[in-house]
Amino acid sequence: MIEVKMTKCQLFLTEGEMISLLASNRDIWEKAIARGKAYQRMVNGLKRYPKGNLSKAIDIFDNMFEERSK
Repeated sequence: MIEVKMTKCQLFLTEGEMISLLASNRDIWEKAIARGKAYQRMVNGLKRYPKGNLSKAIDIFDNMFEERSK
């Protein structure tokens, strides 16, 4: 199960349901893959720095993708 937290509810989807939804909109699929790759690079890079910077870097990362999606 994949949990998706939204503003007023939580969704629980199976992997198959998520793939089906993403397959119907290729653009979202590609953005999600790119975001996942960038996130993994960021997390791996942060392992080299003190742990206090992790939450700040995640906030920066989230804001960066929110601005690009506008």
